[in-house]
Amino acid sequence: MAVLNQLKGGRRWLVMVAVSLLYWAFGFYPYQLPPYHNGAVHTANNTLRFDAPGIAYTREPPAWLPTVIGSSLLRVILEVRSETHQKHRWARILNLSRDSHHTNLSIGQNGSDLVVNVLSTEARHAGKIRTVIKEVFAQPGWHRIELNILPRLLTVTADGREVLHQRLAIDPLSKWSPDYRLAFGNEFGFKRPWLGEIRKAIIFVPGERYDYTLPDVLEIPASYRLPLANRYVRWIPFTDYRNGISTVADNMLNLFGFIPFGIILAMTLHKPRSVWALGAICGAMSLSIEAGQLFLAPRTPSMEDLLLNTLGGALGAWLGLKLRARSSHG
Repeated sequence: MAVLNQLKGGRRWLVMVAVSLLYWAFGFYPYQLPPYHNGAVHTANNTLRFDAPGIAYTREPPAWLPTVIGSSLLRVILEVRSETHQKHRWARILNLSRDSHHTNLSIGQNGSDLVVNVLSTEARHAGKIRTVIKEVFAQPGWHRIELNILPRLLTVTADGREVLHQRLAIDPLSKWSPDYRLAFGNEFGFKRPWLGEIRKAIIFVPGERYDYTLPDVLEIPASYRLPLANRYVRWIPFTDYRNGISTVADNMLNLFGFIPFGIILAMTLHKPRSVWALGAICGAMSLSIEAGQLFLAPRTPSMEDLLLNTLGGALGAWLGLKLRARSSHG
């Protein structure tokens, strides 16, 4: 740190620019800019294949959705073959949603586990029933998944074996939105791509049957971009801990990751500034990263990240001023 204190003015700014570029590089990773190549393909055998991240979706909200909300009757049958190693956690096979944070129903994969999320009236945890069913995808090959929702009952069957039997309210789907669209292989935030094949995707509602592997039923553009209206910002901090330890670890990274920035900022400025002024500069740096993430589909800007970055930067600035004073006095 004494070396920073001895640098000439021009070199001080060069160090600060290099550090800022490094933080922007980490903040904007994984550098995916729209439009995105769509890896979804509808084959001649009426299967949906996802060899690379992509999405296939309905152009409008499904016509059957109001019927399901009113009757709380729904049956979903999927026959899927997943890649042995999914590149993303919580990958979505089927998703009925508006974006990454507003979902009626999702069926996905996390490692070798099957993950089912259902928005339900009696669910206490973020309004959703989340069930992780272990080792469903442990064996390679085709797997048949059936989900049934009835008044007062939710069941899931995997390869002919009932893996979930859960009691529900009399009208469990009354909170579902009628405006959400159906997607396969990803979600509309494009952050949860699933790799594999779907050879059967049938939805039964009272009096109707819908087969989503038939030609021209789903929209599969060659490339896609995330509409600005579908982007999501977590404005209310410290309210989403659905991912448990990973969320806490992410918060710690946001807090402690900006401490070096604050230290280097305090040591490289030509004249010492107050902790408040340096903290404001750290906050502006964090704001530039969060604002930039708004235009990058794989990232979610968060007020929580902004606050933790600013706090960590201010703490680093305080330490930097202490080190600077000690270095100045030999």
